[in-house]
Amino acid sequence: MFDAIAVLQQLYREHGARHYGEAVSQFDHAIQAATLARDWGHDDEMVLAAFLHDIGHLLEHDGAQAMGDYGVMAHDKLARDYLLQLGFSPRLARLVGMHVEAKRYLCAVDPAYLAALSPASAATLGYQGGPMRADEADAFSRLPDLADILALRKLDEAAKDGGWSLDAADWVWPLMAGHLAKPRPGA
Repeated sequence: MFDAIAVLQQLYREHGARHYGEAVSQFDHAIQAATLARDWGHDDEMVLAAFLHDIGHLLEHDGAQAMGDYGVMAHDKLARDYLLQLGFSPRLARLVGMHVEAKRYLCAVDPAYLAALSPASAATLGYQGGPMRADEADAFSRLPDLADILALRKLDEAAKDGGWSLDAADWVWPLMAGHLAKPRPGA
C-alpha cells in the first residue's frame, strides 16, 4: 500500500530546511501556517492546505523554472496536481493551487497588502505575473470559494517565523491520516 504520509514526511526531512528567500525554512513556514490555521479556528482541510501549500517547492521537477533564489515557478499548480495524486481532497488541492493567484488578486485590489509583502514575496510577484489586471481580478472576485482562498493566502503571509523542529508537526500527521482515509467520489 502506498503511504502518502511517509512520502511527505520524507520530503520535509530531506528538503524542509531549504530557504526560499524568507528568513524561515520551508518546514518552518509550513508548520507555522498550519498552526495558525488551527489556532484561528479553520477546518481540517484548511489546516492541511496551510501545511502543504508550498510542497511544490520541495518536489523534484523535470524542466521546472526557478524564480531566482525564491523557489520553483508554478509550485502552486505542481503541488495541486501532486496532492490530488496522493489522494487529498479536491477542495484542499484547489486551495493550494490558488494561493499564488490569491496573492496576485490581493495585490491588485488592496494597495496596503501589496505594500506589506515581504521582500521575497514582492520579488516573486513579478515571476508570478504581477498584480491581476482589472478583468482578472473581477473574475477572481466571483469565485465561490474566494473567502477560503484568501484566508489561505493570509496564513501564508503570516507564517514567517523560524525555529520550529520536525517534532512540531507531530499533530499534523494524524490529521492528515484522517483526511486521506475519507472516501472520495470517483476514487
